[in-house]
Amino acid sequence: MTLAELNYDTAVEIHNDKGRPCRRKALPSLIRRIALEEVAHRLGDPRSDPASWRALLEEVAADEYNAELRNAQPLAYQILSDMAHIQQTVTGSLQARSALDA
Repeated sequence: MTLAELNYDTAVEIHNDKGRPCRRKALPSLIRRIALEEVAHRLGDPRSDPASWRALLEEVAADEYNAELRNAQPLAYQILSDMAHIQQTVTGSLQARSALDA
């Protein structure tokens, strides 16, 4: 969750549009945040709230919601899979692997 909070906490980017700031969707950041929230949720982190981030995705990208949400699911699986492999290699623990299989 700390990684998500530090790096992936924005759903919009501010950029310059002919001399004035404006907002645009930052879908890659939002998709990564949803994936990290899902991983945290599967690992039992009480701070995780993937539903609120999915709602934000729907708000900022209503037309692309289903397609973009489908991008988050394999990313979450890959993150959890990598974590499980590292944890098993380093400590021998299968805790993250059990969350992956759930």
